[in-house]
Amino acid sequence: MPGFVNDEIVKVYQKKLEGATGVVLTDLCGMPVATSDEVRSGFFKAEGSFFVVKNRLLKIVLKNKGFEGLDDDCKGMTGVVVLKDEPVAVAKVVRDFEKNIEQFKIKKGYLDGSLLDASDVRELAKIPSREVLLSRLLMCLNSPVSGFVTVLSGLLGKTVRVFDAIREEKEKNAE
Repeated sequence: MPGFVNDEIVKVYQKKLEGATGVVLTDLCGMPVATSDEVRSGFFKAEGSFFVVKNRLLKIVLKNKGFEGLDDDCKGMTGVVVLKDEPVAVAKVVRDFEKNIEQFKIKKGYLDGSLLDASDVRELAKIPSREVLLSRLLMCLNSPVSGFVTVLSGLLGKTVRVFDAIREEKEKNAE
């Protein structure tokens, strides 16, 4: 009977990792339940998810999903942060919780086939959001175009002033 129950638990957590591009393992030793609920809701707002599962079962889930190299960090009270569509936004939440909650510590992470240590996860959190990067890209793309328009309008303005000066000179000569 316990084997069947554990198999079902593994299936539930494998389903939670569907579509995940990575995970971050955290140490939650000594964290009160109320704080754990706050953490869970914080990740939900960032379109990530967070769960706690027995380390033995976590090793099975991670192995089945292809997140290799995290077995050594499945010790103690381990929380799992799931990175999906916006890993940078979720990493920012991880970093903020680590700063603000004494019991919340980053152990290790895994993203797009690469192992990340705690400092790598913190560095990931420093990357600007997708919207900021897109706006910077648009500014870079727009800059040469706006410069070209400025040059053309300057040339057009000079041409108009030259024609105006010629007109004024002809009016003076006509008098």
